[in-house]
Amino acid sequence: MIRLLIAENIPIKLDSILSAKGWDVQRVPSGMSDEEIADLSKREKRVIITQDKHFADIRVYAPKDFCGIVRLRFSP
Repeated sequence: MIRLLIAENIPIKLDSILSAKGWDVQRVPSGMSDEEIADLSKREKRVIITQDKHFADIRVYAPKDFCGIVRLRFSP
């Protein structure tokens, strides 16, 4: 099963939608730094779901070190 770590900047409605479909969803605790988010995702083997574009920088967040990082963009 794919385990997800949902960032604070993702609409909370997505949590319930994905959970209802059977996904293992965890929301990032409020105030957590990017480094802490990265460490948590590695430790718990979770895919990060975020809107933060800096998580797409493979020089800092190398794909080999993560189960996955998905950057979403929502239009207003």
